[in-house]
Amino acid sequence: MYDLFGMKFVLSISRYVKMITDPRGLIFLALGVFLLFATDPNYLRANIGSPFALLAWTGAVAFYLATLTVILASFSLLTHRFGPFFIYTPVTSSLGLLFVYVIVQAIIGYFTDGVHRNPIYPLFFNLMGAGIVIETLFVRFVMPSIFADTDTPPAPDLLTIGDRRIPIAKVLHIMSQEHYLQVALINETFMIRARLSDVVAQTDDSQGIQPHRSWWVAVTAHPKLTKANGRAALQLSDGTPVPIAKARVTEVQQWLDIHSNW
Repeated sequence: MYDLFGMKFVLSISRYVKMITDPRGLIFLALGVFLLFATDPNYLRANIGSPFALLAWTGAVAFYLATLTVILASFSLLTHRFGPFFIYTPVTSSLGLLFVYVIVQAIIGYFTDGVHRNPIYPLFFNLMGAGIVIETLFVRFVMPSIFADTDTPPAPDLLTIGDRRIPIAKVLHIMSQEHYLQVALINETFMIRARLSDVVAQTDDSQGIQPHRSWWVAVTAHPKLTKANGRAALQLSDGTPVPIAKARVTEVQQWLDIHSNW
């Protein structure tokens, strides 16, 4: 996803649920409800009174979060059908907000005999602007703190492979061959007795990816998605073709979308 100012991030349903149930997320949501209540962009306090306005804002925000969950889940299903694609967060938030706005205004109109039902323009756009600002603040400042304790810490700059310590910036790819690893560096290739799983455990997504159980590919190799014998594969900068396991094609595509800049 891209936020309002183009910052790229990956969001899953599980991460989204964690965000809105984490104490920091709940505090931010409570502050958001209070901000909407205090600024009253849709004149609810003036129309239906403060107690009902606070109740309406609280219910509307909860309804909005439920609607956004459905929208994100729908996009998630589409990525499984058509492959990964990026979404601009103001689009998803505006779609969810429009649906909630129409429903809430219908409810308010029903209970007030239509007296306080507001039109879409211009009041919805006032609310949409406030919602996008609140969402951007959450993505930029609250979300990173929620995942700071659980996200993988930065991996070291040196890889321990067998009895050797190698700068990760020099590694292109590693292939497992029974009890040995074939390690391709920028200026040499060597065989060494070691396990690929031990090497991969020292790395993170910013340094490379394991497209197949027998391969690890470094970002230094500038991999590009291609096909070999009708199956998805990676073509590396040194000409090496690397197979992609069928179950990992989507993961590799997402990794390339996020990390490739070549």
